[in-house]
Parts: sequence; structure tokens; C-alpha cells
Amino acid sequence: MRFKQIRKIEGIRKVRVNKDTEILVTENAVLDGNHEVLSSGEINPITYWYKDCFYFSTYDGDVYKYNELDKTTILLYDIKDTGITIGKEDKIFLDLTVDNLNYTAVHNITDGSFKKLPYQFIEIACSDSVMLGGIRAFRDVKELKMYDFLKESVLWGVDYSSEKWHTTDDGEEREGQVTKVIGIHEGQVLVQLAPYVLLALDVKTGEELWRTQDFFEGNIDKQYVYYDVSGHTNFNWHLEKEENALYLFARFYGLKIDLITQTIEVVYDLSPESGNEVWDLSLTNKVGDLLYFSGCEDFKAWRTDVGVFDLVKKEVVWSYRCENGGFYMAAPEVSNDKLYIIDNNRNLSIFEKV
Repeated sequence: MRFKQIRKIEGIRKVRVNKDTEILVTENAVLDGNHEVLSSGEINPITYWYKDCFYFSTYDGDVYKYNELDKTTILLYDIKDTGITIGKEDKIFLDLTVDNLNYTAVHNITDGSFKKLPYQFIEIACSDSVMLGGIRAFRDVKELKMYDFLKESVLWGVDYSSEKWHTTDDGEEREGQVTKVIGIHEGQVLVQLAPYVLLALDVKTGEELWRTQDFFEGNIDKQYVYYDVSGHTNFNWHLEKEENALYLFARFYGLKIDLITQTIEVVYDLSPESGNEVWDLSLTNKVGDLLYFSGCEDFKAWRTDVGVFDLVKKEVVWSYRCENGGFYMAAPEVSNDKLYIIDNNRNLSIFEKV
């Protein structure tokens, strides 16, 4: 497998691709090819595609919907102190400030409704009718609440502050922390707690169905992964619903967790002790058996390379070094045999499979 660079565009903060449509977000404009979708204020780089429509916002609180078919742009909301935080299924979630208090609002794309929820939710997972989100306590998330969109009420909540853990950088004991709400699958909510706990909760009741207390134990050498005092990790979760499997990619390692048996398989080991070519696959985008990544070869400090790792062959089959000593900011996007990646100097590189 090989890619060749076909274009390089400067000044890009975000690229989003839907089929053949490439949406580029600069500091103060949104572009669909040569068509200017909007040029106004400072654009929030958090955006969302749903079917043929692209949703984005400005830092002034304007929320827009762009239809790629008829090239029309509609102002959905003009609300001070709001902006898109994430999109899930047919819903867009927004931060909303009312009387100096922070909330989450939800725009339902299907019916066009807008509702202010009773809390500010982060780390959101949702289905058609329910949403699980974390409640921030200062900088951490210690509590989860399940919200029912139809009943417009909280179904249940769980507080994990009593689950003590130790960071790997200072070793101090800290209160329990929700690191990631991974997703909802087959009536289960999958959640990671600090540092290496994986939980499955019942969607309807919040009852804990099973847990893996340490998904790394006995599988990898934890010296090459970290969990620091701020709760920051270098973990990439990928839920594969058709496989009933959850993949975890953490630097030199890849794990596959069977959601039926809870057994854990090491998919790859690229650590220095493995005897394999050493690669740090920092940020990943799994498409079938291919892992598109930004990372680095060996122990370089930054994500200096973009590449493709074949999960069957268990090797990097293509890579490209960032120009002029730069590094990459996110995992690459992939569509129609093209790969899109942005570096720290806001240069978008577009590669095509050859």
C-alpha cells in the first residue's frame, strides 16, 4: 500500500470529509471546495456531519447548518455563550451558559427540537432515546447520569468518587474518575475509570454488569503507557459493534476485548522489547483491518509521522514524515482512497492511494 501527496493547503484548522465533499475550516471561514459556506467571526473547529448536512458554530454563539446538496447555509441558533461540543447519532450537543451557570443543550436533527438539559454533560454517549454523560466536578468527572430524551428526566446516576486510584507521575491516591464514556452497545454502557478499569453498566438501571479491574495486567508492560495527574491518557478506544468487540490502541500496543466473554487479546506489540519494528501509534482511526495513525517511529517526542498499520500483517505498511520538523495534531481522516492530515502549522496534506 502506498499514498502520494496530491495537495497541500495552508491555514486549515479542521477538515471534515463526507463521501466526495471536503469541508475545510479556517480560523474565520468554512469552505466547500471553492464555495464559501461562511466567512464570519471565529469558527469553532468542533463540527459534525449528519447525512448530507454539516453543522458548525462560531465562538460568538451562532450555530449553522450547511446542506452540501443545494449549497445552502441556515442559521439555526443565535445564542450568546453557546457552541457545538460534540455530535452523536442524530443529535448535536452544545454548551450553554445561563445566569453564569453551565448546561448542555441538545438539538435533535430529526425533529428540529432544542432542549436545555438539567446539567452540563461531558463524555457523552447516546442512542435514539437516551444519553449517558459525565458531570464535571472541577476538572474531573466523578459522576455519570443517564438522561431520557422522551421522559425529559434523569433515569439513574452513579458516583465513582470512592473508587481510589494512583497516578503514574506522582503516585498519590486520588478520588475515582471517569476517563471515557466509550459507547452504548446491546443494552450496555461501556465506561473507562481511572486508571485501567473497564465497566459495563445496564442502560436501563445503571447496574454494573461486569468489570475488568486492569485491562493491561498480564497483557502489556505498563511502563510505556501513562495516566497522569490531570487524568490525561494516550488511549484510543474503537467500538466494533458487528464484532461485539472493543479495541484499545495505546502507543505501542493494541488490545481486543471480547464484549461477550470479556477475554482480552493482544492484537499487536510494537514495544522495544517485542523484537518488532518499534512504532508509537499515538492517535488512531480504525477502518476495517487498517489502522490509520499519527505517531512516530521509535521514541521520538512528537507525532512526526502519519501512516497505515495493517492489523492482519501486524506491520506499518506506509508512512510519511511531516515536513520542516513539524508534527501532526490528530489522527488522519480517510475517505474514497484519500487521506487527510493537519500538522501543527495548520498545513493540510491530502494523500491519494496509488
